[in-house]
Amino acid sequence: MDHEQLASALRRLASTSPKRSKASHLKTLLPDIEAALAARVPAADILNTLREQGLDISLRTFHGTLYRLRKIASPPGSGSKSGAAAARPGAPPPVTASLATAPLEAHKPAPPTTNAPAQTRIKTFEQLQSENPHLSSMQLNRLYAEQYGEPRVSNADIDALKKKYPQHTKP
Repeated sequence: MDHEQLASALRRLASTSPKRSKASHLKTLLPDIEAALAARVPAADILNTLREQGLDISLRTFHGTLYRLRKIASPPGSGSKSGAAAARPGAPPPVTASLATAPLEAHKPAPPTTNAPAQTRIKTFEQLQSENPHLSSMQLNRLYAEQYGEPRVSNADIDALKKKYPQHTKP
């Protein structure tokens, strides 16, 4: 029994099996489909080519399957948006477990720079809690708040508002 012939026969069977799903065909073709889409080839043209080659699929099924395959290809939390935000220069470094033993001041994000993009990914309280299980809830609240940078309203502004709009007690 020749191992190469057997492996070749199994690959041929896997690619030409009539019981193979449309999603598995698209999964195999995903890099080529992504390249065509990146080159601004319309989805309708890609579908026509797939139909000519024997894979009859609707536009809705194509987009839905493509969405699911992209979701599977990139693990949660490392989506293109958050990955791009983490790779940008000037973005605050992510809080990691290696920083978990450092004092709270070490967790402060880097000060924003003038060329920093307007939007950065802000972690939820739950994400910070899972990444830093040793911190108290007060420290986690402070860490969460520090992601927003400088507050727009100062304590003096709050005191001025309290004087301007005093709280009325119920009679």
